Amino acid sequence: MTTLWRLIPVILWAIWSSTPVDAKAPEGFQIYPFPAVIVNSEITTPEGVVPNALISGEWQKLYQSQIIRFNDGFVAAITQAFPEQVTEKILKTDRNRSLVASLHIVRARHYSVPKPNGTQDVYVPVTGSIYFTNPLTAEVVIALSLTVKPIQTLAANDPQFESRVTELYETAFVGLQEALIQQAKDRFTPEVIEAVIVDTPFGLAQTSLGNDGGLGQGDILLPEDGSPPLKLLACDNTGCVGKRNVGSIQKGDRFVKRSTGKLKSLDKPSVFVTVNGPDLALSTV
Repeated sequence: MTTLWRLIPVILWAIWSSTPVDAKAPEGFQIYPFPAVIVNSEITTPEGVVPNALISGEWQKLYQSQIIRFNDGFVAAITQAFPEQVTEKILKTDRNRSLVASLHIVRARHYSVPKPNGTQDVYVPVTGSIYFTNPLTAEVVIALSLTVKPIQTLAANDPQFESRVTELYETAFVGLQEALIQQAKDRFTPEVIEAVIVDTPFGLAQTSLGNDGGLGQGDILLPEDGSPPLKLLACDNTGCVGKRNVGSIQKGDRFVKRSTGKLKSLDKPSVFVTVNGPDLALSTV
C-alpha cells in the first residue's frame, strides 16, 4: 500500500487538471476524503522491500477482503462528520482552499497472555492516524494518532481463535476510525488570515500583516484564483516579506493563509508526510 500513498499527488493532479475553472472566488475550507485507507504493509530497506512487522497477516487478510467496505466507510464517515465541507472533486480554483483527509493504519498486531486457569487474554492493538493535508503545500494542518486495544479472553486451544481475532480487528478498526474522525471534527476550527500586498521592493512582496497577525516565516500564502502562491521569507511583528517564484505581484493583491487552529497557536512548523518507515514519520521542515 506504500505505492498507493505515492500515487496521491498524481491522482489529485488528474482531478484538478481535468476539471473546468470556475470564475467564482471560493471561500472557506473544503475537504476531499481520500477514497482509500492507507496501510503501510511494506517497508523499503537497502536490501529491498520487506513486510512491515507492525502489520499482521490476519489484519492484511481482513483488509484485503473488506477493502471496498473499509474505503467507502471512511468516505461516508468523513462526509457525515463534515457535511458542509466535503467535496467529491477539487476544482482548479478550489485547490488553494482544499484539504485532503486520509486515514492511515500504522500498526495492527495481536498477542496472547496465558492465564493460570487455562485461558488466554488476547490483545489486539491497532494504531492509526488521520491527516488533513494541504495538497499544494504538503502541510499537514491536522495530524492525530490513536491506539485502540480490544481484549477478549479465550480458551487456550479455541478452535475459532483466528475468526475471533479477525472480529476483534474489525471492532478495533471501526472504533479507531470513529474516534479519530470525532477528534478531528473537534479540532477543526477554520481561521482565514487575509494579507494585502502593501509594497513590492526589489521584486519582493511586503504584506500588511506579520507575526502579530498570525503569519510567520516559511508560511505559504495562497491567492483565491488558483494562481501561484507566495512564500514568506522573513517576518517581524507587523509585516512579512515574501517571494513568488512564478508570476508577477502588485500592490493591492490579496493572499490568504488558512488554518484549522486559533490564531495564537499558528506558530507550529510545517510538516510533511513520508512513508520511509513503519511509523509514517512526520518530518519538520
